[in-house]
Amino acid sequence: MGKLLVVGIVGVCSFFSFNKLSNDDPTTLQYDVVPTIVMVVFAYAVSILFFDVYDMAIDTVFHCFLEDLKINDGSAEKPYFMSDSLKKLLMLKDGNDGGQK
Repeated sequence: MGKLLVVGIVGVCSFFSFNKLSNDDPTTLQYDVVPTIVMVVFAYAVSILFFDVYDMAIDTVFHCFLEDLKINDGSAEKPYFMSDSLKKLLMLKDGNDGGQK
């Protein structure tokens, strides 16, 4: 959904900017749809790459969180290394009760 939003915004903005360019000087640009299509294709390619990197970062954080739950139990010897907001979300706390509230 985010990819389509990015591509749509780029497509609309490029169409209007190329349309204005062709209206200002008709000898510079004959067809304003062709550069718009090229911009949309490049915007889609860049959005795929960006969202793939973002998805990989989210997966990495999630894997680190799961490893933290697997390895540590929240005791004084093995405290959790996750953020306090994540502990609060899962109702975990550091202590000797095994990490569960």
